[in-house]
Amino acid sequence: MITITGAASSPGYLVTTWPLNVTGGLIKLSFQCNTSGANLALFAGTEANLTSQSGGIGLCGSSGATFLAIVDAKVLNGQLLFVRPEVGRPGRPLIPEPWNFTLIID
Repeated sequence: MITITGAASSPGYLVTTWPLNVTGGLIKLSFQCNTSGANLALFAGTEANLTSQSGGIGLCGSSGATFLAIVDAKVLNGQLLFVRPEVGRPGRPLIPEPWNFTLIID
């Protein structure tokens, strides 16, 4: 089990700095936004998805509650994991940065 606590700012927070290399099995992801009023989401995708704040595979969203996702690892193969805001526009978030989150990978 790995626990990551981070502080995301626009356009988001890159959780993995290299594409995932996974072949099978299930991965359990637990994700929570710890900043009151902020709405963050966990995504898998490309660096372009992160910087453009569009696209990618939505894995978990959070506005304070803890969300659990159980994902087939093959879906994540070759993808980056990142956190980005889901409310507001790029460069004009509704809640001041940074936005704190906790991600547990099991």
